[in-house]
Amino acid sequence: MIHYPFKEPCLAVAPPLPYPVVRHAAAVGALLIPLLLACGEPGPAFAEADAVLCEPDPSGSVVFQPLPMRAPPPAVTTGSVPHRQIDPDIIPAVIEELHARVFDLSEVEPRQSTIVSDATAIWIRREINIARPECIISGREVAHIHLDGSLHAVVPHGRIPDAESAGWVERHPWAELEPGFEAFVLIFSLRSSEEVDVALELVINGLDFVIGS
Repeated sequence: MIHYPFKEPCLAVAPPLPYPVVRHAAAVGALLIPLLLACGEPGPAFAEADAVLCEPDPSGSVVFQPLPMRAPPPAVTTGSVPHRQIDPDIIPAVIEELHARVFDLSEVEPRQSTIVSDATAIWIRREINIARPECIISGREVAHIHLDGSLHAVVPHGRIPDAESAGWVERHPWAELEPGFEAFVLIFSLRSSEEVDVALELVINGLDFVIGS
């Protein structure tokens, strides 16, 4: 499947690729260059014939325990692309803890995000098999951490309703528009170690879903 770029406005620093990054960019070669250099306007939609949906786990064997309610105030987002939280509480020590705990997981390593320029990718290591590549937006990037401590992440379909109702996540605006985004959510910026616990649980849920654990 090839996703053509729907781009954010131009960035001051050159990103690896615009948002969302094109899957299998080599397949379209030089055709991408003018598209990647353009700013603001969306590119052409994906080819319907090539679209692969990120489907729920057909076994339904995973049972998730309810998440605690996220403390107020509720997060406010752009509700559109670029999909970001508006005026989050940024607590450097909590963000540092998030990075330390996420990258202590043996299945992942930190990399520059291939989806957005100002984020750290949670990248599945090369030696780990990916059972559901159609659920990953780019490469082996199962999630990424923004500078404000929020994350975009793959979260299992069956986990999302509870995470939404408890106030932890919001589905990506393209969840019902672009194949591959069905399980992609924004996890709101974290404000305490207890909130890092919840975010880490969601990241692990997504990791297990994608690698088929």
